[in-house]
Amino acid sequence: MAKRIDPSIQALQTENTSTVYSIKRGLLTRFQDFNRNLTVNMHHKGYRRFMNKLMDKEIPKAYREAAKAPVDEKKVVFVEVRHPHVTNSMQVMFDELANNYDYNIHTHFLLTNGTIRADFRKRCLDAVKDIATAKYVFMNEASNTMSAMPLRPETKIIQLWHGCGAFKKFGFSTADLLFGASRKEQLKHPFNKNYSLVTVSSPEVIWAYNEAMNIDESTGIVQATGSSRTDIFYDEEFLNEAREHVYELVPQAKGKKIILYAPTFRGRVAKAETPDMLNIKMF
Repeated sequence: MAKRIDPSIQALQTENTSTVYSIKRGLLTRFQDFNRNLTVNMHHKGYRRFMNKLMDKEIPKAYREAAKAPVDEKKVVFVEVRHPHVTNSMQVMFDELANNYDYNIHTHFLLTNGTIRADFRKRCLDAVKDIATAKYVFMNEASNTMSAMPLRPETKIIQLWHGCGAFKKFGFSTADLLFGASRKEQLKHPFNKNYSLVTVSSPEVIWAYNEAMNIDESTGIVQATGSSRTDIFYDEEFLNEAREHVYELVPQAKGKKIILYAPTFRGRVAKAETPDMLNIKMF
């Protein structure tokens, strides 16, 4: 005959078991969180050590060694920071120089955040060694790799940037904010250094780029020449083809003014959202 368990004792046992389970579960959760944070911190520390060595020692050493050779007055280097191809921000300038001038054009793709550390290191050092004897370097994004070079005065770095205007904060304008690195961190390995020229879309935004790139206004490095990628809007053949393409897709557009609404994202980059603010009736 099975032994009868007193209900009050059974309830007490269940309650105790539940309490013990909760304690164990809580301890396990805390351990998992600690282990996860430890792994992340170790990764970050390892990455910082890697970047410190690359930026402070390896890049300057590789550049100085390669810069012992004379500058090639015909060498032009295009550097893409994140993408594995020449993007539209530089395509117009690339095509112009490649098709209409006698330059020796080289390209480098750093693939920042898009490859393993060993490959990234090799790509950075290869680019730096090549740039050491280049006359002109074109970029369209910020790069601490390009800023870590002890640049020789014969070489000119032109920052074409990848957008028009200044619709959101970036660079030093975000220093010490919730979504930006600290000013100390940005000064240690700056992303916008060594520029000879920064082209922007209008005089009204020069101050914003000076602030964001930590450039002294008196240098005159930031200039409102217009953005290279918009030069195509002065190509009548392109404009006519574009109009016909739109009319094929939207025949009702013929004879009407067409306005493109294309707002930049809102919020932090990792959780960015497209704004839903267009009020057709008000517009």
